[in-house]
Amino acid sequence: MARVSIKIIPKILDTSSSASDLLRKWRLVYQRGHIRGPAIALASSLFYAYAAYAKNNLGLAPTDSLAAASTTALMLPYTWIVMAPGVNQRLLAAGTEESKFDGSTEELKSLIKRHIVNKNIKHFLSAPVPDFADKEWADEVTKTKSLLEKLTFHEAMQPNLQQTYMTPAASKNRVYFMWDFVGRTLGILYGQVNPGLPEDMSEQEAEAWQDAIGRSMFSGKLILDDKPGLLNEMVEMAYPDQQGKHPEIGAEVLALARALSP
Repeated sequence: MARVSIKIIPKILDTSSSASDLLRKWRLVYQRGHIRGPAIALASSLFYAYAAYAKNNLGLAPTDSLAAASTTALMLPYTWIVMAPGVNQRLLAAGTEESKFDGSTEELKSLIKRHIVNKNIKHFLSAPVPDFADKEWADEVTKTKSLLEKLTFHEAMQPNLQQTYMTPAASKNRVYFMWDFVGRTLGILYGQVNPGLPEDMSEQEAEAWQDAIGRSMFSGKLILDDKPGLLNEMVEMAYPDQQGKHPEIGAEVLALARALSP
């Protein structure tokens, strides 16, 4: 899925000479993925499940392999429920009959790019909490995802959600700054920490877990402005064009931030 978004889609966008050519290629990529994707996901899930079984027989913690197996298997319902509807159906229909898409080639490219952006955002926010997850990890992930979702669809983020794929953010305001920071924290929780928080967790995982906890608390303090002006200073230091341009955070985001900042 990542390879399609990162490599294949930009390639067909660059090499398509017309709207009909682009739609034909999009339909071809979708059809091949529709056939091969589920089989690959199922095979990968079975491989991870076997790895968990083998680890368990050796007396090793199988939680990381179980997490990989369950996450991979959940790609199937995610694809059918989230990816297939909406823009994708419109593009597939237009790929069969060109007259169904009445925009220009550039408008079509922009539509596809925004579709990829929104798909990736939905995928990130809908990542499941494994059944074996430790309650503390699950609570941290749930709070972080709730905050990230509110930041993602905040009014100040709207110009960025209209951006096309692989295009720099249109407005790097303080909401965007926190969205980026909180999103990276969620990435650490899912990518570098064993959700089961086992006692024999590696030193690297333990450090990543403490890092994520610290980042969450710091996120809450920044948003709540516990250190007056610090967030604005950090934003202006990273993005000088934001000098004096600081949108309101909003009551909903503030309420979620309080849960991260005891």
